[in-house]
Amino acid sequence: MFCFINGFTGGFGICLGQRCGAKDEQGVRASLIQTEAFNILMCIGILLLRHPIVELFLSNPTAEIYHYSDAFLTIEAPFYFLLGLLAVYRTSIQSMQNGRAPFAACMIELVMRLAATVWLSRFLGYTAVCIASPLAWFGAIALLIPVYYRMMMKPVKTV
Repeated sequence: MFCFINGFTGGFGICLGQRCGAKDEQGVRASLIQTEAFNILMCIGILLLRHPIVELFLSNPTAEIYHYSDAFLTIEAPFYFLLGLLAVYRTSIQSMQNGRAPFAACMIELVMRLAATVWLSRFLGYTAVCIASPLAWFGAIALLIPVYYRMMMKPVKTV
């Protein structure tokens, strides 16, 4: 699912590059709205079709597999709006020739996923594994959104 969402939102890259270069905040907002609408539909679809999704990857899943996959998908799917924000802001920042902030956001994601699965799992068990990605997405967005708005406020250089 992540690859599909990242591919879909990454497809906005060319459009976002043009909009960001032109300082077109309304265009970027429109892309955000489209991405978030898509992610809400994905969330609803995943929540409604949890078992068929599992059956795409496994033949004859056991009750235990359904139990763990239900928990994972039910906890993670509502946070896909964060993944959409992350993809749009990361793509926007990269299109404005800033590679450092997206790289730092990736490192934040890595550290937060490790912390959630290694440290937080001691207290929350499997739930920590389920919330590892949403926590990582939140951490990356906490860096990227301020960077984006700071970059958009810079005056445009004319040649």
